[in-house]
Amino acid sequence: MREELSNSAALPPAAIEALSKGNKIGAIKIVRDTWDISLQEAKEAVERGELRNAPPAKPTGPVEIPPEAVPALMRGEMIEAIRIVRTKQRIGLKDAKEAVDAYLLTQPALARSVGEARAKARRRALNWLAWFVFATALLYYTFLGE
Repeated sequence: MREELSNSAALPPAAIEALSKGNKIGAIKIVRDTWDISLQEAKEAVERGELRNAPPAKPTGPVEIPPEAVPALMRGEMIEAIRIVRTKQRIGLKDAKEAVDAYLLTQPALARSVGEARAKARRRALNWLAWFVFATALLYYTFLGE
């Protein structure tokens, strides 16, 4: 049974429903009865299931990033903003990315403008690629084609 616990993909549907209603004790009872395991094992399984099914945590308080990173975000330059945060706060890459993402969660208007700027940059890159392919094909047929 212990192997079943570690290899199980999900809690029983009734336990998930109980958890969604905030009834953790009910979920533990359901898991214990369904899998015929001890109370401790059922509790641990429910807690693992809660962690697996939990939505990403949103920041509760204000998230601060260096002011120099905000203009980079407004231009849609996420990598530049992360670099600035990393340099100014002397933190790792993962922590800097998480700080920028958390800041964007607290600033919906900025997050929207970042998305729009990134979409515009992608369109611009695709336009350049299309022109490059066209010019290359034109040069090929002009000089090598017959």
